[in-house]
Amino acid sequence: MYAAATILNTYGLLFQKKKLERAGFFLVLSGLAVHSAALLYRWLVADHGPYISKYEVLSSNAWMVLVCFLMFRRFFPRVSSVGIIVYPAVFLLIAIGIFLEPGIKKIPPTLNSIWLVVHVIFYKIALGALIIALGFSFLYVLKKRRSFPWLTKLPELPVMDAFAYRFAGFGFIFWAIAMLAGSIWAFQSWGRFWGWDPK
Repeated sequence: MYAAATILNTYGLLFQKKKLERAGFFLVLSGLAVHSAALLYRWLVADHGPYISKYEVLSSNAWMVLVCFLMFRRFFPRVSSVGIIVYPAVFLLIAIGIFLEPGIKKIPPTLNSIWLVVHVIFYKIALGALIIALGFSFLYVLKKRRSFPWLTKLPELPVMDAFAYRFAGFGFIFWAIAMLAGSIWAFQSWGRFWGWDPK
């Protein structure tokens, strides 16, 4: 569904076909409903949130990016063109996750804490905001250098720059909160606030 939504949205935007763009939007909403049900089902079966295996992390990241974008699009309809970046990103996150390790893993009891949940939720919100900022930045550069007809639907350059800046700032604030929650979680689990492991 996400792949088809990406194709329809991109084609509709580039060739100014409103019906195809709208069809892509409704298809991505349908995909989000199926994706939400799948995440919830997996959560119930695994007995922990979607944050242990690489597949769970990428899948829940894709879900959060799309939810953040759709919420923002609801209040600012002129930014719907950023979907040309967001929809493929969501599809790629899901596709990569499927090829990594889709099996269910159990969480070790020593790591099971409310701080893990807080840590993960704030990182996911930060990721959603940063990908939307990336979309605005990419479209800003494209609009500044080229004059495609579909880019006229976007806000003016200073407005796009302000949106990119605000989303990036929002993302970094939530990233910092997530890191602090992760430090508390690490101290609770291992007795130290920071470990220099590759993660």
